[in-house]
Amino acid sequence: MSNKKPFYIILFIVFTANILNTNITAWDSRWTIHTAYSLIYERNLDLDEYSNVIKQKENYGIWKTSEHVYNYFPIGVSIIALPFVFAGEYVFELLLFIKPDLKGQLEQRGFTLINVTNYYYVIEYFIASVIVSLCAGLCFLIARRFIGLRHALVLTFAFAFCTSLWSVAGRALWMHGPMMLCILTAIYFLTSDKLSIPKIFWLGVILAFSFIIRPTGLIFFAGILLYFMLTDKKSALIYSLGGIIIFGGFFMLNYSIYGTVFSPYYQYYVNIVSGSGHPNFFQAVLGNLVSPGKGLLFFSSFLIFSGIGIWIKIKNKEFSKLDFCLLLIFALYYLAICFVTKWWDGWSYGPRYISDAVPILIFFIIPYFMHPHFFRKRKIIFFVFSFLVIISFLIHSKGALDGKVWVEWNGKPQDVDQHPERMWDWSDPPFLR
Repeated sequence: MSNKKPFYIILFIVFTANILNTNITAWDSRWTIHTAYSLIYERNLDLDEYSNVIKQKENYGIWKTSEHVYNYFPIGVSIIALPFVFAGEYVFELLLFIKPDLKGQLEQRGFTLINVTNYYYVIEYFIASVIVSLCAGLCFLIARRFIGLRHALVLTFAFAFCTSLWSVAGRALWMHGPMMLCILTAIYFLTSDKLSIPKIFWLGVILAFSFIIRPTGLIFFAGILLYFMLTDKKSALIYSLGGIIIFGGFFMLNYSIYGTVFSPYYQYYVNIVSGSGHPNFFQAVLGNLVSPGKGLLFFSSFLIFSGIGIWIKIKNKEFSKLDFCLLLIFALYYLAICFVTKWWDGWSYGPRYISDAVPILIFFIIPYFMHPHFFRKRKIIFFVFSFLVIISFLIHSKGALDGKVWVEWNGKPQDVDQHPERMWDWSDPPFLR
């Protein structure tokens, strides 16, 4: 059976499920659309034109210099938003043409500017829905290269609705959806029958761009560079060329604005590397994995089958250099987030930080479906897998559908940022609120 029809059905279902969900968590992403708008119409990155709005939002997510104000968070997602913002302006123009009195009605409601920035949460929500649907679609296409249609659909459902792709990435234009899309694109390219030179170059561009989305994207880029160095040094050079172009442009842009190659957000990660990270590193290692407040295996317990998939590959002597590099990427990514001061990732839901690398764990579940006879009691094993998928679906649906759990649990009875010990309160996990 052709993959096209189920692929488009998956895109439609996942996009619809997200876009019709009214639980929007546009917090760290609140200036993403404004920055994109400024790039298009002001030809700069500063947000000086939104000073009054910024004050109303208590300067959250803003970095101030002596002359200008900027979005504190990375610009990568704003760059992704550019075509959507540009198209959105034409939609507003069309609406005003169809209904000329719309402008007056909106102004009466306090909207002094009739452009997409007044409705930033709608635009970014639309973009986020597009991104998570593409992530689910790529997951399906990757799975179909190894397993049958039924199992590929099961795995795609688990990824789309039983991980942070559903509860976090689809709720607003967080950095995590684009990051997952980058690593999925890499896996899709690298598992193809033939990897052409243009694809290798663009893979370097994409994974270097993931660094512009989020500093930890450097781990993605470096891990795949290692893969090419182990397999084909010529490909490594081509891949590096694509990356150098992106890195060079990004560093020059930062230097022109901040006088240094790193923006303030990236400087924070530089400080972590220099040794000023979280003092309770080992608590973070355990907490990000098994705590009831943020544990990856607590919120998406079916991911334990990633370990089973790795074990199967090793036992069958199928563990490849690509598998090694992907596993190394996940391990380094996990360690990196454990060095962050707020390892519990602030006011959010579930294991938000590690969600970027979850597609790698999904990829490692594929061997479990490839070798159904590996276990004697395979029906019992599949029942366990299905049960864990259902539990994970219920847990992430709580975060996806209920906005209260984002605010009430993180703020009551005590602010989690002031009392991170709440991550270990087994009597009060977020999804039971």
